[in-house]
Amino acid sequence: MSDSAAIVQKFEFEYTLGATIERAWQAFMFELSAWWPRDAFSSDETLEMVLEPCLGGKLYEDSGNAQGTLWYSVISISEPTRVELRGDVSPRFGGPAQLMLTLEFLADPKGCKLKVTDAGVGAARSESEFKEGWDLIFGALVEYCEGRTG
Repeated sequence: MSDSAAIVQKFEFEYTLGATIERAWQAFMFELSAWWPRDAFSSDETLEMVLEPCLGGKLYEDSGNAQGTLWYSVISISEPTRVELRGDVSPRFGGPAQLMLTLEFLADPKGCKLKVTDAGVGAARSESEFKEGWDLIFGALVEYCEGRTG
């Protein structure tokens, strides 16, 4: 058994969406399954990504028959500008860790800016791996909001 201390980390990323704050909010909160990239699923069995857009709602991969992977729970909503989520990560996915994910939809001359704050405590995580994953996911949201996919 190795000695490893839990550490606190915080990463911030920004994405510019060519859409209004309201449109970007709608796409994230209510249209997730229309744009979430298949390459971001943790399993080939995943049918879709689901977000229950309410306090206590879950963000999870649905594999059917009450199976899948729970990633986050919604802990705060301020429509249409902020949603905060909390997630637990098992060792299989790089944990153990507890994560806090904040998405802020901010005014921007080009439409809106999405500020992603990913903070957690637990096993050390690589910022570059997280950026690569969020770029895949939120890059798909950008394309969807700008009408290039979906």
